[in-house]
Amino acid sequence: MKKLLKILGITIGIVFALLIATAIAVSVFFNPNDYKGDISALVKEKTGRDLNIEGKISLSFFPWIGLEVGKTELSNAPGFGKEPFASVKHVGVKVKLLPLFSKRVVMDTVMLDGLNLNLARDKQGRSNWQDLAGANKKPAATPPPKSSGGPAIVGIDITGIKVTDAHIVWDDRQNGAHWTVDKLNLKTGNLGSGKPMDLDLSFDVLDKANARPRRLELTSVVALNAEAQTLDVSKFTLKFMDLELKGQAQGRGLQSKPTFSGKLSVGEFVPRQLMQELGITVPVTNDTTVLGKASFATTFKASTNSVQLSSLSARVDDTTLSGDIGVRDFAKPAITYKLNIDNLDLDRYLPPPSPPAKQAAAKRGAAPPAAAAVGIPVDTLRKLDVDGSIAIGKLKAYNIRSQDIKITTVAKHGNLRVHPATAKLYGGNYSGDVKIDARGREPLLSMNEKLSGIQAEPL
Repeated sequence: MKKLLKILGITIGIVFALLIATAIAVSVFFNPNDYKGDISALVKEKTGRDLNIEGKISLSFFPWIGLEVGKTELSNAPGFGKEPFASVKHVGVKVKLLPLFSKRVVMDTVMLDGLNLNLARDKQGRSNWQDLAGANKKPAATPPPKSSGGPAIVGIDITGIKVTDAHIVWDDRQNGAHWTVDKLNLKTGNLGSGKPMDLDLSFDVLDKANARPRRLELTSVVALNAEAQTLDVSKFTLKFMDLELKGQAQGRGLQSKPTFSGKLSVGEFVPRQLMQELGITVPVTNDTTVLGKASFATTFKASTNSVQLSSLSARVDDTTLSGDIGVRDFAKPAITYKLNIDNLDLDRYLPPPSPPAKQAAAKRGAAPPAAAAVGIPVDTLRKLDVDGSIAIGKLKAYNIRSQDIKITTVAKHGNLRVHPATAKLYGGNYSGDVKIDARGREPLLSMNEKLSGIQAEPL
């Protein structure tokens, strides 16, 4: 037995010596830069693209199999201009040699510096990468070889990914959209171990309509377990313009039936300012100070076909909304909700009254513009699937004040009913029952509304 172990030890020592000797010999006698032309010719043959390797190519063989490439450029697809499809200043990849014998991939930090990527789609919908993805290639005539039964790789462990100073352009000539991501930096901790890792991402985003860059920053702690199909984000902070989004999330069944849950919150921000920054027209309102502050918080559960927001709390100016909202089946949405609003002054958000000149003209007998006819949106009603209720503590609308408002809405298969609908106002009560039946050719509307004990003078 001792003799067998001795022979085995000598054999392993010889194998290691041969590996080291081979690595030294290859590094001494083999210069990868001598084959730049052959590599470019092969890329040209396979893709029709020009590959220009200006930088130096460096190889290492032990204990890491490493590849580093300097400045490199790949030409664009025909019809997409002279700008290169992709270029990079430096790429570095290292894989540890010995773990490969046990079907494990152990990689050092993957380095990518100075990436420039120009993605485009022409007016016919053809992209400048589909030829590289094999979209135009015919399927192979011979069937793929059968699997031997065992997995090719049993584990992947990557020390991290580091991307610095990347620049990505998306030019959609079919829809007229043009977006630029600039100064993109990404740094991660260890990937593949299933343990929590730090993730830092930042970049500027610009669109064609607004050339001013908008900064996005994301910091997070993430644990991804590919074998268990789980994702755990213990905490994250996303900053974009005036918004700061914080939360945590968990994902399960990522490759089978993915589901997600967690908590989200948005710190106080100024909606009016955000709308202006995004190029959204701010409505003209009676009170020019409205849309001055807002915040949001909720817990959520979501799948690829549903979302549920619970313990929802949103605040806009002096109004707070709370409750639950759910949507099932995104293709044919079924909406449920139960919401509470504490105090809403709707008059603050309505358009201001007509200018004095128009009021004076009306007094002199000028005919007001005819009101447009309002039709019942039959097609929309037939698709509605809604079951929800809303309660409002205090409401002011068109200078009418009411409180303790409760409205329940149910809509399904073309039938809509608002009932019960109740409110208290001016010492009395309101109750209503409104039905719309849109199942037939012509919609049918029925209303049963009652006012009782109302004090007429203050109303």
